[in-house]
Amino acid sequence: MRRVSSKKYKAKRTKARKKINPRQFFIIFSVFLFLGLTGVGSSLLYNWLKDADVFRLRNIEIKGNNRLSRIDIMRVANATVGTSLLGFDTEKAEAALKAHNWIDNAKIVREFPDKLIISIKEREPVAVLNAGGLYLVDKKGVVFDVLGKHKVSLPIISGISKSEVVDHHIPRRAMSAIHLLSLAGKGAKLLSKNNISEIRLDGNGEMLIYTRDRAVPVRVAVKHLKRDLERAEKVLFHLYNSKSYQKVAEIDMEYGPNEAWVKLKGRR
Repeated sequence: MRRVSSKKYKAKRTKARKKINPRQFFIIFSVFLFLGLTGVGSSLLYNWLKDADVFRLRNIEIKGNNRLSRIDIMRVANATVGTSLLGFDTEKAEAALKAHNWIDNAKIVREFPDKLIISIKEREPVAVLNAGGLYLVDKKGVVFDVLGKHKVSLPIISGISKSEVVDHHIPRRAMSAIHLLSLAGKGAKLLSKNNISEIRLDGNGEMLIYTRDRAVPVRVAVKHLKRDLERAEKVLFHLYNSKSYQKVAEIDMEYGPNEAWVKLKGRR
């Protein structure tokens, strides 16, 4: 009898293909379709609204302008009645306004459906800089315009060369003159900013303040500015009361410790 050997066969495991759930496929497809249509739809909706008559610019309100005219501000901001308020680029318009030499700051707000509010802060000149020409200076020390045809009655800051003005700013040492004007503008004083015609920096930490009524030079030190101004006020008060002011040629507040020197005309 013949023996038949039995062979063991190992069955190979085959990975069954994972079937895609129709419901999951529908959800994924719907999400991608929604996102695509939303992007296209949003673009179409925006373009339609931008051109809609309801968002046409009809009212432009301007705040803070004293020297600049309404027409000038609208021209700089490129704001025109009838254009689309929705499509108006406020950031670009603000940047254009801030670049104007007479504007210190600007803010633009859209008030839907048809109003634009432009708020500006103009530069206020506090002095005239004499440096190879006459220029207007604000309280931050920014040289922002030539004197030209502007009618102002302001103190003149001298003793600075044109090369010292960098990026439209006066040098740091000249800011002491701006600080002096700030101190002189507080309260009713004999040496008020209205009675200062010129502030001349000498480059040695001192300055000469020329009075407007008699062009009397008053020498003060930058490092003792507040103290010297207070003392100069007392000296001038005494000179006015004694009726000696018209005879004064020069006043030196740095003559010595707690001392002032008054030079009279015709005397050495």
